[in-house]
Amino acid sequence: DKAYMVTNAGSAGSTTVGDGVDFTMTDATVTLNLADGDYKCVAIIDQGVITYIAVNADNTVSIPVSAYEGVFVIPVLN
Repeated sequence: DKAYMVTNAGSAGSTTVGDGVDFTMTDATVTLNLADGDYKCVAIIDQGVITYIAVNADNTVSIPVSAYEGVFVIPVLN
């Protein structure tokens, strides 16, 4: 019943954010803590390609997200 959209968005190159802090966008690894359930894996849809990543015993999963990109994450029950 649930799916997630995870994004890694930002401005091009190095810039100054509203509070005056410089930053540069980079690839990220996001760890999701899924609700209680018996999950086998998550389906990741990234640029139209579906891949699967196993869910850890504590219902967490780590997902790479490229800079300026987004992925759909769909938990898959056993």
